[in-house]
Amino acid sequence: MNTARPNRHVMRSMSGYIATAIAAALGLFLLGDAVLRAGWAQTMLWAPWVLLVVWAVYVGMAASTIATDDDAVDVQNLLRRHHIPWGSVTDIDLRYQLVLQLRDDKPVTCMGGPALARRGQQVTKLGQSRADAAEATLQGLRGRWSASRHRAEAQGAVTHTWDWFLVGSFVVLVVWALVALMQS
Repeated sequence: MNTARPNRHVMRSMSGYIATAIAAALGLFLLGDAVLRAGWAQTMLWAPWVLLVVWAVYVGMAASTIATDDDAVDVQNLLRRHHIPWGSVTDIDLRYQLVLQLRDDKPVTCMGGPALARRGQQVTKLGQSRADAAEATLQGLRGRWSASRHRAEAQGAVTHTWDWFLVGSFVVLVVWALVALMQS
């Protein structure tokens, strides 16, 4: 998902990054306080637990994204990544989340994209309602899909992989937490 491609547009939740920054700042404060009160050795036993909470906030709220270009849409939902060429998409719909319907009748729900607003929700920074903003994003995606789905570069197989960096960091934190439990 990180490869540079022309005409690439990435949608992500800014509130997820704000929540992650708050969790990281709180974690940094707690670990700094632990260093001052208990010393480095004890802090190294507490650190994996604090970092696991920050990791969970990041994965749950900020890791999910939708990236589109002229050939495909790349969706990351939590730890799972989907590379979907535009030719494999049969419909794009906005239910509670953005949903890509694929040729094999398996829908892919996009957690990191626009969502339908509940009744009574506030307006966006640009003065339009959230429902109007979500509808505009949906129409933009449908326009890109209809313009690109018949191109030769937009054909190919749908691939599903894991975000190995996030999975690996989780494994490291869990092993660190287990070692900390044995040292207590």
